[in-house]
Amino acid sequence: MNKNYAVAGAILLSLNVFAQEKTKVDSVKNYYEIQEVNIFGKEKNEGPIHKIDTQLIQDFNKTNVVDAVNLLPGVSITQMDARNEGSILVRGFNSLRTPVFFDGIPIYTPYDGNFDLSRFTTFDINSISVEKRFGLRAIRIKYDGWSCEHSIQKTYQSFGY
Repeated sequence: MNKNYAVAGAILLSLNVFAQEKTKVDSVKNYYEIQEVNIFGKEKNEGPIHKIDTQLIQDFNKTNVVDAVNLLPGVSITQMDARNEGSILVRGFNSLRTPVFFDGIPIYTPYDGNFDLSRFTTFDINSISVEKRFGLRAIRIKYDGWSCEHSIQKTYQSFGY
């Protein structure tokens, strides 16, 4: 009788092994596996694309900014609106999409966004640069990435003290 109890107990205990839940097969795991990609490299240095300095402006005898900027490749000039305003197109984008800065200050007209760039003379301009990168991230959303920067010469006078 003891032998029957031992066999019955062994059968009951062995049934618990078969009663466990089978592991579910993940069909997505066969096709997709989460991976981590690490990219190491140097940051791209996007400096001024094209730059005109004072010497080049004087060599070509350019008297206003529109004529001076016309020396750069990829930049074309246009006379627009009824006011015949001199403006520039950088890679086909007009002044509404290409910000123009004068010593870091954006130049624009609040009414329509256009401005007469031919009114700025090259007398005190140190350099004119057309850049692909753009420093102000908050304004970058409005523009397409190109910018034109005019910087004036720093003049110092001695008063004889």
